Amino acid sequence: MTAASILTSSAEGFRNPTSGASNLGRTGGRIAHVDNASAITQNPANLADLKTAEAYVSLDPIFISVEHVNRSGATAKTENAWKLLPSAYASMPLKDGQYVMGLGITSPFGLSNEWQNSGGFADDTNPAALRYATPHFSELQTVLVNPTLAFKLREDISVGLGLDVIWSQLTFKQHVFPDGLFVAEGDGTGLGANIGFTWEFAEGKRLALAVRSPVSVEYDGSFDMSIPAAGSDLHTSFSSEIDFPTQIHFGYGFDLTDRIRLEADLEYLAFSSFDTLPTQTGVAIPGLPTSSPQDWHDTYTLGFGGDMSLTENWLLRAGYQFFESPVPNATFSPTIPDSNQHALTIGVGYKAEKYSIDAAYGMVLYADRDIQQGGPFDGTFDMTVHLFALTCSRRF
Repeated sequence: MTAASILTSSAEGFRNPTSGASNLGRTGGRIAHVDNASAITQNPANLADLKTAEAYVSLDPIFISVEHVNRSGATAKTENAWKLLPSAYASMPLKDGQYVMGLGITSPFGLSNEWQNSGGFADDTNPAALRYATPHFSELQTVLVNPTLAFKLREDISVGLGLDVIWSQLTFKQHVFPDGLFVAEGDGTGLGANIGFTWEFAEGKRLALAVRSPVSVEYDGSFDMSIPAAGSDLHTSFSSEIDFPTQIHFGYGFDLTDRIRLEADLEYLAFSSFDTLPTQTGVAIPGLPTSSPQDWHDTYTLGFGGDMSLTENWLLRAGYQFFESPVPNATFSPTIPDSNQHALTIGVGYKAEKYSIDAAYGMVLYADRDIQQGGPFDGTFDMTVHLFALTCSRRF
């Protein structure tokens, strides 16, 4: 799982798309209705609905490409557009189903951008060029291990409790004028918690709440810089810190008919915790700031989704979700080229007695981001994203 998580992607700020085909297929409606072990991530309270042990594995390929056109018309593009976001879950009822224990392994946050050596990133004659103003390679990896316990508080109220253990690695690579390069890399761990509630207040009608606490990760690693023209070769320490946001999710789901379920979700993400990005090195590096302001703002997402039973074994899913970008124009950079987005998704599932296979596709429509800061980032950023998911689960 750790090896596979090397290929991560950027969705909303640095939050990754939801994991699993059943959740992607109904992206805007996955808090009140979750029928498998991935409830560990979406809303742990729904884990209490599971009556048998289950193992669940999902491989979620993502295509993400970014193009930047500056004021003079020069174009820069990212490369290695295909990413992979794997996830795995397991759940087991205990004490005749009074409790359900679960474990999830996912990559909830991440970004990976590598710019081609073209356009602004190919200009090696101008110290103020894009090539020297921002990393051409930036990567944030996370692996979340999430042990969970769910139970019925009453027949109509379910509760889920979980522990969030996050390992994360941060990497930057940037050209240094005139012919140099630096690589900064560090990793660290953080600890948080999550809780969920689901209330079936009437037959076929549910209200749900899921909350994840903020998690702070302190990164420690190395900084290596080589400038052959100056005869310089530096090796020192590197440290940084990222505060991952508080997340609050609300869901209302209901049975429209005995074959159709619908749900509407609202999410709040406290991205304002990401106000600066420290970049501390063991020795002072001329021209390298010790921190970079981010000043992100809190955001909301709003969506709806649902599913329809086509036959006893086949299920069709669909969803829509709007994501608000937390990145303001003032601190926008090619490192995290984010904007407001609309996700349209569709999915299908086949469920037999002991196993299920689910697939889903999502088309993400990003608003073009026009930046006018009076600097090297000025111009238009255009993002193309396609989401895929394939999930297999086995019940025991």
